[in-house]
Amino acid sequence: MYPAQGVKQACGYHRRSVAETAISRVKTIFSDRMCLRCIAGQGAQMLVCCAALNRMTPSGEPDSYAASTPPPEESFQEDLYNKANKSDKIP
Repeated sequence: MYPAQGVKQACGYHRRSVAETAISRVKTIFSDRMCLRCIAGQGAQMLVCCAALNRMTPSGEPDSYAASTPPPEESFQEDLYNKANKSDKIP
């Protein structure tokens, strides 16, 4: 371990960096200002923004699957193709 890494761990650099990234995402997507004046209203506004961001995040993530198996779309398309070819044959 390098000395700088030990210092970063001791002062909590990673946690601070993750928090700064999260706030940056909220500010970029929504706004860098609070609309409400009272502290309780600002807290509620941030909760709404975070809830909306949590709903939007999964829609932007790719579907993951094991590298050794084909993606589910391909197997589904193959099934449709096989069913279509079987139904085209005239008995």
